[in-house]
Amino acid sequence: MGWAVASDYLSRLLSRDDQLVSGQSGRFHPPDGLLAHEQVEFVCGKGSLGRLFPAAAIGLGGIFLAAGLLNPTNNCYNKNGVLQTPTQCASTNLLFAVLGGIMLTVGLVLALRGTKQRDTRYYVTTFRLVEARQGQIAREVSRDLFRGREFSQFLQIIPTMIVNGTPFFTAKILDPQSGDEMMSLRNLTQESINALELVGQVVYCKYCGQRNDAKSMHCSQCGASL
Repeated sequence: MGWAVASDYLSRLLSRDDQLVSGQSGRFHPPDGLLAHEQVEFVCGKGSLGRLFPAAAIGLGGIFLAAGLLNPTNNCYNKNGVLQTPTQCASTNLLFAVLGGIMLTVGLVLALRGTKQRDTRYYVTTFRLVEARQGQIAREVSRDLFRGREFSQFLQIIPTMIVNGTPFFTAKILDPQSGDEMMSLRNLTQESINALELVGQVVYCKYCGQRNDAKSMHCSQCGASL
């Protein structure tokens, strides 16, 4: 039963990744994939589940599994130090083996997902927000969606950690109309947060790349409609 649950969890996680990749169109590995006059403001990798938990799950799972499979049935003691019968010992060994197998499988799944997520990048450009996987566009959102809006309407900032005196943050990009989460950018510096906060306050001309105030109707440099 435990193996079936773990296998089903693995298949659902892998199929979820395949669904995210499907439907992507266009290569995006700047400067490849950039539009005319488009520039990258910053890029970050997708936050993973980390390496510590998968490693711990794999390690503990291996220990539990080995204990369940290798422990002889004539050498089991309960928590009170009383020797168990071979039948009781076999039941205990089976429980350890099942728990170890589940932990080991989950650890391998998380390690695999962490490897895949390292191939995902988030780009904030002068025209759009792009999620790229293995150099291909998986999702993109035009900055026009946030134009004229305060950052509190589409941005949720969460402090995460401080490394050598430098604070890092997670930024959740929300749909300003529905409030649904669209993207989650992790391990951002304060400089990146400052750039995100300006997404709704400035607009870049698609004809010359000039930066303009979000309330402007025409480009201050070329006069094109914004």
